[in-house]
Amino acid sequence: MKKSLYVIGSEPLHEWERRNNYPSCIVLTGNVSANTFSELAHDFDYTKYKQISFDELFVEDILYKDGKSCTYEEYLSQFVCGDAIRLFVLIKLYLNIKIAKSFVVYRDCVYSADYKTLVHAPEATELVVLPFVEHIGNGACCGYDKMSVLKLNNGLKSIGKWSFIAADINKLELPHSLVSLGENAFLMSELESVRLSDSLKGIPDGCFDLCSLDSIKIPRSVKYIGNKSLRGLTWTDEIEIPEGVEKIGYDAFEAMYHVSLPSTLLEIAPDFYYEECIDDPNHPPYIEVHPNNKVFYSKEGSLYFKATGILAIDSKYNGPNRCCIRYQYDDNKLQKEKSQ
Repeated sequence: MKKSLYVIGSEPLHEWERRNNYPSCIVLTGNVSANTFSELAHDFDYTKYKQISFDELFVEDILYKDGKSCTYEEYLSQFVCGDAIRLFVLIKLYLNIKIAKSFVVYRDCVYSADYKTLVHAPEATELVVLPFVEHIGNGACCGYDKMSVLKLNNGLKSIGKWSFIAADINKLELPHSLVSLGENAFLMSELESVRLSDSLKGIPDGCFDLCSLDSIKIPRSVKYIGNKSLRGLTWTDEIEIPEGVEKIGYDAFEAMYHVSLPSTLLEIAPDFYYEECIDDPNHPPYIEVHPNNKVFYSKEGSLYFKATGILAIDSKYNGPNRCCIRYQYDDNKLQKEKSQ
């Protein structure tokens, strides 16, 4: 197939298409501003092409009035993770440029040239991922708030960041072939039930944040639990972190009174737990840690460093009994006052 090179911003795209006899394959290049690229993405009709490629395309950083700057991708994240916006197809391709520089259009979907990565699927109530797909790209179905069914294929290896933000999916079963999830992959989705893959290496930042999970079983393959990754786990009172987990980030959990930590844990954020009910992130649940842990030990629900004996995380409530009293007070103040 003949490929035609389009330098973004050199001339209007429709004029370039007419001058080049409306090519079926387009190669995009240039050093362009974020505004120029966004304007092109807004008007770009990907269905006109069989193949879309990039050649040394660079979108410039955004410079603020105070002298600070950020990349185009960082700029997008402010809106994607805040407002669950839908992304234009050309922007999705750019977000996956590290995975592939050439993409093909097949049945209104966009894949990497080898068909192993699904980069874009039209918005619908159901998505069935085809058997040959190994990866779901960054932002593939971002903001699809009408999508209620997601059927993932066996053999799928990864799901990229922002892929299913705000999806209306209630139940999710990840195939055991899946190794990695991207940051904020299911942020603000309607998930209530999730089965994680036995091959999953980690639960990244924001992955299930602001969901409504009633429970979750963390597989032993998981090495890290990222910032705000399971803050959507709001309908359980306690959780056991399995052997294998080495790192837990800030605000990883919410609304529990008992947490059991493994012997493998090496690092945990002091504010790993966020208690929204009392608007205070400094009140963690009762903490227990495996006696064979080389870094920490627990005493009366608080966590200490073994090497120094210095307090690592102070459990203000000193155990589940006091937590239960607190919840009782929140639900019925009169009942607690009478008991005193």
